[in-house]
Amino acid sequence: MLDALEIPREWLPPVHESTEIAGAGDQQAAALGVGVVEEGLVSVVLGTSGVVFAALPEYAHDAQARVHAFCHAVPGMWRRWA
Repeated sequence: MLDALEIPREWLPPVHESTEIAGAGDQQAAALGVGVVEEGLVSVVLGTSGVVFAALPEYAHDAQARVHAFCHAVPGMWRRWA
């Protein structure tokens, strides 16, 4: 992509896992706060939106696109939410 757009790689910052920089998305950070850090644990957050957050040990997509899967703030873990 960088070559196609003629953007020098040195213009961009280094890439890190979120835990190396102490960052996380809002849902991932909330999951850490309530202890959803291993498979079998789930949290429900109701506010402007409703989120059901489940921790997964590996990536698992939903072929019907009913739920979202993304990396968790816990290294090596994934999260699924609906």
